[in-house]
Amino acid sequence: MLPEQENFIYQHFVELVRDHDLVNVMKSLSTKDPLVNNLIASINTDDDYRHNNRMILFGLLKSESETIFYDFVESLKQCGYSEFENKIDKPIKETIQDGSDQKSTVRIILNLLMVLLMKIFPTMF
Repeated sequence: MLPEQENFIYQHFVELVRDHDLVNVMKSLSTKDPLVNNLIASINTDDDYRHNNRMILFGLLKSESETIFYDFVESLKQCGYSEFENKIDKPIKETIQDGSDQKSTVRIILNLLMVLLMKIFPTMF
């Protein structure tokens, strides 16, 4: 996932966790990307949908798939959450259409920090 795409998820993290049913979005997405099945299987879905949503978003952010962000946005739209398509900036839309993926030091550091925070404060996640 590109840094711009990650930033978009971080910008809308609270809204995605609070207002959406990402388990169903991911089930829709699993038909397009087999890696999503592994992500869903690794999440212990429980009664707290917000916890499930946080774990799903963290899994997406860790993903190195070239097209996961595009597929995620498409699945959101198919599940009735089309408002996110309008919030995506033009440069991100171009990378979505391009489907390219770049590794960056910033992304790796952010992922490590998230893992560290999850270890230190597991009840928050």
